[in-house]
Amino acid sequence: MLCFDFIDVSVANAIDTITSTQFIKDPETLCSKSGNFTLGFFSPENSTNRYVGIWWQPQFTVVSVLNRDQPLKDSSGVVKISDDGNDLVVLNGKKEVIWTSDVPNIATNSSSILLDSGNLDHVPNNREFVCSLILYITSNASTTSIFTLKCKAKQYN
Repeated sequence: MLCFDFIDVSVANAIDTITSTQFIKDPETLCSKSGNFTLGFFSPENSTNRYVGIWWQPQFTVVSVLNRDQPLKDSSGVVKISDDGNDLVVLNGKKEVIWTSDVPNIATNSSSILLDSGNLDHVPNNREFVCSLILYITSNASTTSIFTLKCKAKQYN
């Protein structure tokens, strides 16, 4: 089970999509349309490490952490679409990839959308396929695993 108390979180902006031209830098966030889920940077209590996670907004409960195994050491992180336009990536201040969605090479110029379910959809520009980074939430709103990647043909609106 993953449990964090927040000491440093910002929810200032209200975008729900990362594209090749729209990315987030620490402390910016993505927010699902309903406002129930937020993707952004945070530090656990008593730590200076920075993580990119998705949390359930009403109770500030972290439900998943992207860079769980490789935290950022400062607030210079960026979440963006990779230079080849295929993956969602987390970069450190040296612009090194510390986490990637590692989706199959399906398109360039893709985007990632935070859904009201807490899932993160990765959509290529042709919108013929969607890769969902699916968040599994147990009945007590916590998660024991990171995302599962599922790609399928889908017309995305």
